[in-house]
Amino acid sequence: PPGSAARAALARADLDRLVRADTLVAGPQTAALLAANLSNPVLVDQAVAPGTVLADIGVAQKLLGRAGRISRLIVLPDQPLRQRPLAEIAPNLLLQRADGATDVGRLTDSFHLNLTAFGLLSFAVGIFIVHGAIGLAFEQRRGMVRTLRALGVPLRRLIVMMVLELVVLATIAGALGIVLGYLIAALLLPDVAATIRGLYSADVAGTLQIRPAWWLSGMAMALGGALLASASALWRLARMPVLASAGGRAWALATGRTRKLQAAAA
Repeated sequence: PPGSAARAALARADLDRLVRADTLVAGPQTAALLAANLSNPVLVDQAVAPGTVLADIGVAQKLLGRAGRISRLIVLPDQPLRQRPLAEIAPNLLLQRADGATDVGRLTDSFHLNLTAFGLLSFAVGIFIVHGAIGLAFEQRRGMVRTLRALGVPLRRLIVMMVLELVVLATIAGALGIVLGYLIAALLLPDVAATIRGLYSADVAGTLQIRPAWWLSGMAMALGGALLASASALWRLARMPVLASAGGRAWALATGRTRKLQAAAA
């Protein structure tokens, strides 16, 4: 077919020698295997894909032991008018149309699925890391919480202030993550576009398009993940008595009550 690697390789080969001398055309690795196992002359061409051998149809049938049998044909769409229609010559053939756009579409869908899966995995790992950090922070603040509550600070106001602190930290971290992610994507996208263009002849834009939905979803994941990771610690804080907030035993008992729910969820 026009534009294929096989056409480029055969254009540089001696067709007379290819037909008369039972010559084979293959890539370097495949040519080495052929030369070690067959007596046929072998031409080496870098354009031929690994594991592929080009030969006259009669030579191929002889080497494969498939005399008179053909697996598939590639037929050019424009044929001379004097030829009979292919459907009359071989009515049992199956016509398979080339659709490069579908292949690129499937490749893109697979790539997006991989990115989504890795993103979900990163989000889940990040939740556990933030959960541990928040738990350690609350553990270190038990004395302060006990003192504030003993002085008369309402529990609701104390929890609201801690949540606001988490929101500020999560907003800063989320903004930094989005900016760094954009910079990394901008650096990698040209190479990815060049690879897809070289392998599949598909034009992919080499620049990023900034969409507000991406920024908003990133900030929502950062804020939602931080609040989700801190929910357990805030719940334990709200359920404990005033003077028991700084006690290790009370904190352990409150933690033990939530472990059964965590085990059930896991």
